[in-house]
Amino acid sequence: MEQKLPIGALLKITVNGIEQSMNARVTALGLTAAQSHVMHYICRNSGRVHQRDVETEFDLSHATVSGIIDRLESKGFLRRARGEADARCIVLHATDTALEYEERIHGYIIETEAQMLQGFSPEEAALFRQALRRVLNNLGHVPCCRKQKSEEENP
Repeated sequence: MEQKLPIGALLKITVNGIEQSMNARVTALGLTAAQSHVMHYICRNSGRVHQRDVETEFDLSHATVSGIIDRLESKGFLRRARGEADARCIVLHATDTALEYEERIHGYIIETEAQMLQGFSPEEAALFRQALRRVLNNLGHVPCCRKQKSEEENP
């Protein structure tokens, strides 16, 4: 008899599997899955993104994002600059090295998603995405879902 795991446990196991799959792809670049997702976001928004934007986009704590940004900066993938409008506000810029890696990282993200959705019809994949958004909304984690359309166009 198969044990019926709670949905939360299944989601946690799924997230771990996704992270392991992405880590296997980006390790050769000297990155972790989390670093690669943040770097991808910064590359796509270079010069227009602040740390708080990263925190909101990925629903991560200030401390977690600070650590990721520190490591990306020490590896030469991004630089911080004072904002023009407000010098207290730090703007994140992708370096040339990060931009060189961006296409590969984007490809790894697409490969990982294709692996996850293998055997799903396009309709099932859309329903799955919609169900996950509803779960996040039910849990009060709406900010990460604010850019639904652009996310689906540019994963």
